Amino acid sequence: MIINKILYFLLIIVSAFFYLLYIDNLSFFILIFILVLPAALGLMLIIFKLTVKLDIEAKSCAVSKRERIIFSAVIKNRTYFSFSNSLMTIEYFNKLSGTSEIMTVSIPIHSKCTEKIEIGLSSDYCGIIEARIKSLKVYDCIKLFLCRIKSESTASVYVMPEIHEIKSSCNVRSMEADDSEIYSKYKSGDDPSEIFDLKEYSVGDKLNRIHWNLSLRLDKFISRHYSQPIDSSVLIAVDYMKIPETHNLQLLDSIMETAATISAFLISNESFHNWVFYNKSTGSFETCVITCLEELQEAVMKMYKTGAYKGEAEFPEYINGGRSEYSKIIYITSNDDFDFINEDSDNSVSAILISENIENYKKLRSECSYISVIQTGKVAECIDNIYL
Repeated sequence: MIINKILYFLLIIVSAFFYLLYIDNLSFFILIFILVLPAALGLMLIIFKLTVKLDIEAKSCAVSKRERIIFSAVIKNRTYFSFSNSLMTIEYFNKLSGTSEIMTVSIPIHSKCTEKIEIGLSSDYCGIIEARIKSLKVYDCIKLFLCRIKSESTASVYVMPEIHEIKSSCNVRSMEADDSEIYSKYKSGDDPSEIFDLKEYSVGDKLNRIHWNLSLRLDKFISRHYSQPIDSSVLIAVDYMKIPETHNLQLLDSIMETAATISAFLISNESFHNWVFYNKSTGSFETCVITCLEELQEAVMKMYKTGAYKGEAEFPEYINGGRSEYSKIIYITSNDDFDFINEDSDNSVSAILISENIENYKKLRSECSYISVIQTGKVAECIDNIYL
């Protein structure tokens, strides 16, 4: 741009000499045009800067790991000016790590038009991918002036953890509870407040469960099958803690992937459960009830928003306090201090340690059957060896 200004200044000098040597209308008009042109170009950029609108949006709010993430950068040009030379700088990062990357895109901007540029990304780790338009640099047609436009617009996409198949059978079951508001989707019971199914009467059905109105309409006996209320008696304690001098993004990714896989496994076996995690913004533990995959997704998103903490939580005290409330507690952590767990607790607590080097814990695994170890980045390979 400096070279362009120097060359244009030389052009003005040449035009001035041309006007002095050739005094006629043509040389005069050329000189006036060359003198007025920079002011006109600068005015165009000022008007554009005052009227342009920048925005960025995400095509979907949630994707799976390594799935293509589409962000759309939108430029609304409400002027009659076109600009062929413009550079848009887009910054994107995973909020769990905070490390950002920059992408620069060259785009033309047409008059009275809305330009939409799609940017495709992917993430090897779960978390929240946030993108924003860091700046838009617009040059005039001869690159004399530069207009920088900043935008506060951001767009976020949740990258959900992978859920792997656990091939072992489930020995963790939810307890039946008469006062629960959660009902089984697969098993009928004796709660008359919730109807599980309506079926044609068969021998053995209770007569007081016959639906007489419906039976008269269909001209055959129809009996009610009531639902079975169940209680959430399993707790998954997710210790979402950052470890200093560690590849935290891969570690946090493995913690979340392990928790989501176990949770989905329990859901598929109709073992409804709770999640608990430390909310660093409130400074307290937060519990979520998980009865379906949608609620699992909501819990994961809530943890992403809260973010990982830096060692303020007291999970051992919380877990010891919950032994009487839950029939089973599954503790997922990267902290290898398990002194508060012992085999005399009738196996009500099992721990899953996420570590970069599982070879360091061979002795621990052989001595403590209630402790499983999963290597970071290799959840799929280790998940079948966990103890539930």
